[in-house]
Amino acid sequence: MKSLTKNIRNALIFSLIVILTIFLITIYKNGINSIKFDLNYNYILILIAVVIFLWVIEALRLKIILNTFDYQIPFLSLIYIHLISLFFSAITPFGLGGFAMKVYLISKRKSYDVGGVSALITIIYVINIIFTIIISIFSIIFLKRSDLMEMFYGRLINSIVIFILILSLLVFFLIINHEAIRNISIKILNLFKKLSEEKKEKILNTINKNYERYKNTILSMGKLKWKLIFLFLLTILYWVTLLSISPILIASLNIKTSFFNASILQFIYHFFVGWAFTPGGSGISEAIYSSLFLNLVGLSNLTVLTFLFKFFTYYIYILIGGILSVNEVKKIGDINKIYDQ
Repeated sequence: MKSLTKNIRNALIFSLIVILTIFLITIYKNGINSIKFDLNYNYILILIAVVIFLWVIEALRLKIILNTFDYQIPFLSLIYIHLISLFFSAITPFGLGGFAMKVYLISKRKSYDVGGVSALITIIYVINIIFTIIISIFSIIFLKRSDLMEMFYGRLINSIVIFILILSLLVFFLIINHEAIRNISIKILNLFKKLSEEKKEKILNTINKNYERYKNTILSMGKLKWKLIFLFLLTILYWVTLLSISPILIASLNIKTSFFNASILQFIYHFFVGWAFTPGGSGISEAIYSSLFLNLVGLSNLTVLTFLFKFFTYYIYILIGGILSVNEVKKIGDINKIYDQ
């Protein structure tokens, strides 16, 4: 429990330090009166609905997959599980705690097989990667017509999207060729000569366990058949809804901008935040987001925009997920148990 509290504290501190830094830079350059806080609260109500809708879509995606393989979990329970997993994503490096907690909570419901649940949840991650490839291709095509290209970082944005596309294709190739993942991992492991045999064996067991999970994932996707189409449609709806958060926030600040421009910048943000090593990407995520949106909204609006974005995509899960997680953490006793699943 102490470790959990420490993670929450560190996550919030990292996040708020960066937002405070943006605030102080704005005051230093433009003065305190330059900070704008002219909100249209109708858009804030829309954002609340957007966030809740995202929970529903994610729970529905899980429900379809789990039901197909006779894992019977009530819909409201899946929303509950999703919120707790988002909380653990928000307080762990690379968001790894979210996946582990989701597997733990689903598998413990009726003593379901942990490996099987892991494989099924991974299906959503695979579909997300495929969608990342698709949205990258469309972004490259439409960026040429966007006024983002007229900004000083326009070509940089285009290069970043191309990089995301290439990396996503590589990851997708490795997932499809799951044997290649294990072989590459073992070769990399053998390069570390100083590792003890005991540590190597432990790492190798982890590699083999994940290999089996990914292999089962690919096999499971074939059993979904026509439901895969529905899952892809839900994924499109999920991402369109998620990427609408920044355009709606910018509109709430009474700033006119292109929906596409704001969405593509948020898309880039989500990709790179996934690689952040701090708890939930806190601190790093704020720096990335503010850097991307500076030219779009101006320095005077940046502090408020960054804070509101983090509230609807991060702080809200620390609050709601944290409250829901209290009983689960007490039941687990040692939080590290979820990583052993």
